[in-house]
Amino acid sequence: AAYNLRNKNLMLAQLIKELQSCELMLNGGESAHKAEAKLVVAFSLKGKQKHI
Repeated sequence: AAYNLRNKNLMLAQLIKELQSCELMLNGGESAHKAEAKLVVAFSLKGKQKHI
């Protein structure tokens, strides 16, 4: 199947690359998964500090 993005016809793999590129721009060069992982680590560290 082909998808239309910004007047381009893209195959699924190309569409995924375009979306990942937009995601990187929105996150200042950092993928959402990395940012989310950092948040999880930060919250888990805060929880451990309270029990010390």
